[in-house]
Amino acid sequence: LRAPDWLAYATAVLEREGVDARIYDFPALRWDQKKYEELIGREKPQFVVLDSTTPSIFSDIECAKIAKAVSPQTRVIMVGPHASSEPVETLQVAAGAVDAIAIGEYDYTVRDVIQSFPNLSSVPGIAFWSEGEVVTTAPRPLIPNLDDLPYPAWHQLDLLKYFDGTKLHPYVDIFSGRGCPHKCTFCLWPQVMHGHKLR
Repeated sequence: LRAPDWLAYATAVLEREGVDARIYDFPALRWDQKKYEELIGREKPQFVVLDSTTPSIFSDIECAKIAKAVSPQTRVIMVGPHASSEPVETLQVAAGAVDAIAIGEYDYTVRDVIQSFPNLSSVPGIAFWSEGEVVTTAPRPLIPNLDDLPYPAWHQLDLLKYFDGTKLHPYVDIFSGRGCPHKCTFCLWPQVMHGHKLR
């Protein structure tokens, strides 16, 4: 079970901007959709950010629908590999439950969507609904200087809940770079999220 490191980066960016942002890792907490529904009902957040993968996409969309049903004023932003590779299809399948998709590297995109909503046309690297049509903005440039990012919001997670079968002790990932020049068929990260330029 790996910590949600990319969401932790986005959370830290929001914290730095003074946004009251919280990260919940349901698999690590062993929480289910009922607990999620209770959390949304209690907190009634302005925004919910959901990570997406292809194996979990229908569950991810179901979580978006739950957020809208329990708290209609909540806006849902979807991030991650699946939504990034198929943003238009994801918005269409979600049928209005997802307001915007951050395509690719999303550390600053989530911040910009939250700060700009509902005027999203100037936010690069997103797809969103506008007057019944899906609009995709210009691609967001990759972050040139990764040192500008804050450390991930590890303080919001219990890192002792994460494990890897090849390690004897709890661990945390430290990323010293992003991007990869290779095009391995089994790896989606350079093609979908972080590009081929090593930073």
